Amino acid sequence: MKLLICTQAVDKDHPILGFFHGWIEEFARHFDEVHVICLVKGMYTLPANVHVYSLGKEDGENKIKYIVRFYNYFSTIFFHTKVDRVFYHMGAIYNILGAPFFLLRKFFKTTFFWWKAHGHINSTARIALCFVDSVVTSTASGFSVPTKKRTIVGQAIDATLFVLPAAQERKREVIFVGRIMKVKHIEDFIDTAALLLKDDSTITFTIIGPVGDEAYFASLQHKLTEHNIQDRVQFAGPKKQEELVSVYQTASVFLNTSLTHSMDKTVLEAGLCGCIPVTANRAFKELLQSDGLFVESATPEVYAQVIKKLLYTEETEVYRKSLREKIVAGHSLDTFTHRIFNI
Repeated sequence: MKLLICTQAVDKDHPILGFFHGWIEEFARHFDEVHVICLVKGMYTLPANVHVYSLGKEDGENKIKYIVRFYNYFSTIFFHTKVDRVFYHMGAIYNILGAPFFLLRKFFKTTFFWWKAHGHINSTARIALCFVDSVVTSTASGFSVPTKKRTIVGQAIDATLFVLPAAQERKREVIFVGRIMKVKHIEDFIDTAALLLKDDSTITFTIIGPVGDEAYFASLQHKLTEHNIQDRVQFAGPKKQEELVSVYQTASVFLNTSLTHSMDKTVLEAGLCGCIPVTANRAFKELLQSDGLFVESATPEVYAQVIKKLLYTEETEVYRKSLREKIVAGHSLDTFTHRIFNI
């Protein structure tokens, strides 16, 4: 069995897409050959049966060059290597560029899959849907377009990397992990911090992730000054996967203020490490509602109420163990290939 993947980045140190390195490793355990076309490549240590082809963004911006290289790589792999599966990761543009190959798929007995797990589906994504046999997503809200092509498979988190630590005292710390953009509603995280600090000035708050919107980042810093809590809320910048593990293992609560309705993998990573997530993101309703960790109202007042309970009750240890069991059962990386490709 041979697999062709199209993705944005192959770089285990990438602050947002570093996790995909683990996905490729997992796929390589089940396919004889894995060929990966990426927009940019960085650091990677992949098995010998994995072959990586970069469109060359690391060498500078040139969209014409990207397209020419895409067709060169894709046609060679599709016609000569003759892959059994094509797997598009996230971006709809690859589906559209690959449309001519999709139309020939029956002659080559190739099946096209698309991973799309973002709540917002625009017109480009609807076009891209036409050029795949199956769209796989983490939750129903992650791909809301009614289609028989949709298969809900959960997420893929490395439960051997993100683990509960040996017994240790956790910091009274609340964290957020993700790209700093308006869609993440990080202003709600800051407002929640201000409310909690009125009652307990020992709590610390950390925001981890790259800045995706400079103007928005400046507005968040201004909000901290308005609340006079700039010394209690830290912007820690982006971190690698391995660095995040130690953060998740020592912080108490992960407040996810994003309302994109996609299943942010960082929430699951945190849960696996015992950092208890709180969110109003409906993608997590089924997973978190029974423990009171999903809230219907995305307001700082409601977030603060739930976090207070978690910080000052012994029930949190029960949540940590049961939540990890749920995440492993439905979202573990080692069963991901079977859930997508049924092999």
